[in-house]
Amino acid sequence: MASVSSESLATARAALEGSRDSVSLKTATDLFGVLGVLDENPALQRALTDPARSTEERGALARRLFSGQVSDIVVDLAAQVAGSRFSSMGDFLDTFETLGVDATCLVAERGGETGIARLEDELFAFRNAVGDSHELQRALSMVSAPRESRERLAQGLTAHVSEPARVLITQAVLSPRGLKVVTLVERFSQFVAARHNLWIAHVETSQELTPEQGQRLAEALTRYFGRELKINATTLPSLIGGVRITVGDEVIDSSALAHINRLKQRLAS
Repeated sequence: MASVSSESLATARAALEGSRDSVSLKTATDLFGVLGVLDENPALQRALTDPARSTEERGALARRLFSGQVSDIVVDLAAQVAGSRFSSMGDFLDTFETLGVDATCLVAERGGETGIARLEDELFAFRNAVGDSHELQRALSMVSAPRESRERLAQGLTAHVSEPARVLITQAVLSPRGLKVVTLVERFSQFVAARHNLWIAHVETSQELTPEQGQRLAEALTRYFGRELKINATTLPSLIGGVRITVGDEVIDSSALAHINRLKQRLAS
């Protein structure tokens, strides 16, 4: 994504995150529903992204279109996305897909790290099952088949998975958006894996932590990030001292090596 699209996506994702306590699987299916409506209506896509309309006008149009059709959270998100700027129509549409996956993950995360890990494992298992079955691959490639047939196929494929996994697999089967179903599930898996990584703190220290130090660090990270994290600790003598912690994209580096490097940079400037 170009920077302007990335900024708009980040803003929309932050808004969804801010409503996480109210997010349900219906939120996810509503977001995918909005995407489906837009995918089928190029004229509507153009109207909601028309640069000749003001931000307020595009947002108001989205509200008129979707109010009463989807949940209030999704109406607000649709208005916000429509009022934002995107470098391409593809980025605009993909934003709703990403938000749908995010909403599904937020529900899975209520089960803690176990919940999001299960979702990741179930999507992985689906990819493996399809890859091992030529019959399934043929069935999933029949995008021209009646919707009722694809719905029955989706129900059969998701009979023994969690509700969050069912939402994502069903979305991929019913609306692959020009991709192979397994390719879209792979893309969903990448989103889920990235969020799962947010539950893991990769801790690097110059010396092995004692059990007491590990416990204190885990408690401090839980307070800082607002959720219980799984600690993945490794020893890296080159750090010299201190600790480097990575959670998702966030890095907390208080190692002696980092201090030395910053000092070198200041002396060189």
